[in-house]
Amino acid sequence: METLKKVYFTASKVEDQVYKVCKALGTLAMSIAFLAIFLQVIYRYILCNFMNLPLAFTEELARYCLFWIIYLLLPVSIKDGMEAANTYLPGKLKGAAKTALYLLVRGLCLVIALIAFIYSFSTLQTYWNFTSPVMQLPGFFQYGPVVIGMGIVIIRYIIEMMGFACGEIKPFESVGQGGVE
Repeated sequence: METLKKVYFTASKVEDQVYKVCKALGTLAMSIAFLAIFLQVIYRYILCNFMNLPLAFTEELARYCLFWIIYLLLPVSIKDGMEAANTYLPGKLKGAAKTALYLLVRGLCLVIALIAFIYSFSTLQTYWNFTSPVMQLPGFFQYGPVVIGMGIVIIRYIIEMMGFACGEIKPFESVGQGGVE
């Protein structure tokens, strides 16, 4: 059991470092998306009366940034307990029933994440040679975030299950907590 605890704490520390990178990239993508949308709004409602600039790339850039934001920050929100959750039943159950429900819910989440991860590879392979209409970006920029994000989500669930197995995490401990640290 002590070996599992050591592995859990090491994996959790590495995960925290990966999440710092994800948060930084998510912040960068959010800033770029905001600037692109802001530029498009300024152009559409102010500048278009004075000049004709081809700013079609702003919509596409903002869209791709949003894909990256969603999938880079999804595992962070799961770890922080910020995912949508119904806490009524887990709050009412005690003991073995609560543990069984926790294992069922997390098992289903892991299966769904695995299916999405596996399917995302075939989607990425299908659209690998795709180029975006305006910016001519390769298909990875649109379909890569799903592969990366769901891979990190799977790792999140595995680390959480290790923490549960070694007694460091209680069932539904962080669900619905909204980032309490």
